[in-house]
Amino acid sequence: MKKKILFVDDDPVFHYINATVIKTLMIDCEVQMAFNGKDALDIVSGDQNNRFVPDYIFVDTNLPVMDGFQFIQCFRALQIPGKENTTIIILTSSICSRDRSHAVALGIENYVVKPIKALELSRILQ
Repeated sequence: MKKKILFVDDDPVFHYINATVIKTLMIDCEVQMAFNGKDALDIVSGDQNNRFVPDYIFVDTNLPVMDGFQFIQCFRALQIPGKENTTIIILTSSICSRDRSHAVALGIENYVVKPIKALELSRILQ
C-alpha cells in the first residue's frame, strides 16, 4: 500500500534532500511538501476530495507563519477521518533540550536532527 508523507519545512533544500532520500530508498509513496504549519494545515484539512491525510508527517519546529508545535496542536484538533493513524516526527536542526522536552510533552516520540539519513528514514517508515 502506498504511504502518504508530508514534509513541513521552510527550507527548499531540505525538501530536495528529503525527496532524494525517499527516491533512494525506492519507497512507494505519495509526498506532499509544505513551507509552514499553515500551509500544512491547508493540505490536510482541504475539502473531502482534495484532503491529504498522511501516514507520516515530518515537521520542523522553527517555521514562519505557524511553527511546528502550533501545527501539531492544530492538526490534533482537526476532525478528519484517518488522522488518528498519522505518525508525527519532529525533523529539525534544533538540538535545544527545551524543544525536545516540548516534543515529549506533546507525545512526539520521534525527534530527528536534520538532515535525515536514509537508514533512519527507512526505520521510521517500517
